Amino acid sequence: MVRKGHFVFLFILLFAASLVGADSLTQWLGVYLSGQKIGYVYLQVVPLEGGYRVIERNVMSLKMLGQDKEVTTYQVALADESFRLREFSFSMKTGDQQVSEEGKARKGTLKVSVITGKGSRSERSFLYRGDLYLPSLLEAKAALQGLKSGVFHIFDPSTISLDSGEVRDLGTAEVEHGGEVVTARLYEAIYSGIRTRTWVRDGRILREESPMKIVMVDEPKEKAVQLGGEKVDLLSLFAVEPGGLRVNPADYRFVRLKLSGVDFDNLDLSFDGQKVVKRKGDHVILSIERPDLDSLRGNVALPDSVSLYLEPTPFIQSDAPEIEDLAREITAGAESDVDRVKKILEWVYTTLDKKPTVTLPTALDVLKMGYGDCNEHSVLFAALARAAGIPAEITVGLIYQLGRYYYHAWDAVFIGGRWVFVDPIFNEFPASAGHLMLKRGGIEKQADLVPVVGQLKIEILEAR
Repeated sequence: MVRKGHFVFLFILLFAASLVGADSLTQWLGVYLSGQKIGYVYLQVVPLEGGYRVIERNVMSLKMLGQDKEVTTYQVALADESFRLREFSFSMKTGDQQVSEEGKARKGTLKVSVITGKGSRSERSFLYRGDLYLPSLLEAKAALQGLKSGVFHIFDPSTISLDSGEVRDLGTAEVEHGGEVVTARLYEAIYSGIRTRTWVRDGRILREESPMKIVMVDEPKEKAVQLGGEKVDLLSLFAVEPGGLRVNPADYRFVRLKLSGVDFDNLDLSFDGQKVVKRKGDHVILSIERPDLDSLRGNVALPDSVSLYLEPTPFIQSDAPEIEDLAREITAGAESDVDRVKKILEWVYTTLDKKPTVTLPTALDVLKMGYGDCNEHSVLFAALARAAGIPAEITVGLIYQLGRYYYHAWDAVFIGGRWVFVDPIFNEFPASAGHLMLKRGGIEKQADLVPVVGQLKIEILEAR
């Protein structure tokens, strides 16, 4: 219930003795995307004295730009008698990276340690009030105890993010299960704009429906783990073919777009060169203008509000000695901020191999890996820019290519007194007007796009 990320789970396998009781659960769920099998989930709930151990294993098999990708996660959580989180371990393994996490919840504070396969370690603290769950704990509680309508807090290890949400008990409803229609309890959870529906009966999850046309179905193990046939190419499946003018926005300095089909309240649509012109009812009109490079030259004092974007983060490790030394080496001889940005952009573009990748990238990991897609390029660029004294921010949204808008990540730098888009994987500074920003922030912000994916409609109104 309530899965924010593109993937969910795994590491540290804890062997649990099989305890049979009224509050135990073992089940397999097949995962489908637009009706096509993409993976499975194994969920086990083991009663303990004063609480539960909840184990979840998740396997997803997809394509990215034509390349096969498999993501496996494993999670073990200890919870109290109401399935509230006490502590957890989590690992995620892909063909590109292994990440492990450990967390403990105590008196309104969740402390999380994150370790990547490349040796990067970071510590995070999250404050919360009230009840705290993991997605798997909320699922287990729904199946075995039921849920009351109300507010909850949930931490998602797959995106290392915490947020509040609401659960609604919608009463009984019919649902197809095992080839027949049965009556089950229906719960709806709304979290970060994501609406998920879960049907439970007789202590089992029968079905769960999430955005992006993702459905989980209770199945026998033999059927759940069966993965075959042509894999879904995730990026191509959710690309947006725009209406309106049949032009390439990247060929113009100014474009005007109409967006519709989604709730805009949780999106960041205005950011310097990108402006909301009009918002009415179910649509937004916005303009995107690519600035002239010469207008960015000149020294401008940094506002206090911008200094935050010089600071390191667990993913943008701009204070790491390797990053600081490299930034000095790359920008040696540069006489202006424009020159420094151009040098860093060129270095990232020419040094990193372009390769579809599934990671939770940190700048240090990317530096050691030497390859990646837009996420890896943007996080390393941001770290090097900050280390060189250039405020930088990661942005996520879509980019126009070959007649469609594809989901993408790039950067923005504060230079010449304004924010300007920079795209390190395409070596664009300023980035083209084919970029449409939907959120500001790093990997954790990409999860906020889940309610948008598959729903957003774009119309090109003007290009000049």
